[in-house]
Amino acid sequence: MVLLAALFACTAPVDGAGGTGDSGVPGDTSAPPGDTSAPADTADPEDTSDPEDSGEPPLTYDEGDGPYDVTTEDGKVSGQGVTWFSPRGLSAAPVVMWAHGFARSRAFHHDSARHAATWGLVVVTVDLPEPYGGHEANGAFLADELLTAALARPEADGRWAFVGHSAGGLAAVLAAAEVGADAVVGLDAVDYDDLGRDAARQVTAPTLRLVGEPSACNASGNGRDWSLGGTDWMVEVPRASHCDFESPTDTLCSAVCGSADSARQEVVGEYAAAWLVYTLLGGAEAWVEGAEAQADRQDGRIDYD
Repeated sequence: MVLLAALFACTAPVDGAGGTGDSGVPGDTSAPPGDTSAPADTADPEDTSDPEDSGEPPLTYDEGDGPYDVTTEDGKVSGQGVTWFSPRGLSAAPVVMWAHGFARSRAFHHDSARHAATWGLVVVTVDLPEPYGGHEANGAFLADELLTAALARPEADGRWAFVGHSAGGLAAVLAAAEVGADAVVGLDAVDYDDLGRDAARQVTAPTLRLVGEPSACNASGNGRDWSLGGTDWMVEVPRASHCDFESPTDTLCSAVCGSADSARQEVVGEYAAAWLVYTLLGGAEAWVEGAEAQADRQDGRIDYD
């Protein structure tokens, strides 16, 4: 597959809904209401350096954390718990909304979200309003209340992306079909009642689908069957269980869906962040069918057509 030529859930079934980052968002643009408690994970307060203002070369994505320290802030959006991950020192950045899977919570994507934020993205993880059902309601929440709150952040530059695991991957596709996006990432996404298949045709945003081994926990890998309306790169993570797409995960997921492996979790986090950097910021070409991706495929860390 030549990606550039096209350019661009733990899973019992649950029920959900592109354009571009300048297409506008319906509704109120007020800041997220609720708890604005002090950051739980704050960088050195004396370090306010901005790599973009320091004469350093342009951002080039690589493995490991990026050049930005990250602060975290817990709060609420329309009554739902959220955690904001903000790169320190940036005055303008794209926003990324990150959704969890069936019967899970935002806590299971803390590490991957923080990693993406170190590369210059404002990331928000969220407790979905319908964690046990209601795909359409979850997709609508991402597309309306959460997107409105994200774009009201002082550093938001008007671009946005949706990321989701399992049923959250379905919610992300439904949201992108409703309001557009500048990028989408599905983490072993799961379809239900063909909602994702139908919505995927309307998604024109560049989309990365990271997928694991077919199992009962990802509905036999039925998220692989989607045909996206825009650029679509599907990357397999060999031997990955459904739990490898969370970071951190827990013993409950491992007991139901198979054990997780830290190396595979790292691969998922790396490629999710690489796709977001590639599509939103530039500087990650080596990770999108380039030298790094080719080397990882040769080493058996990923596979793609």
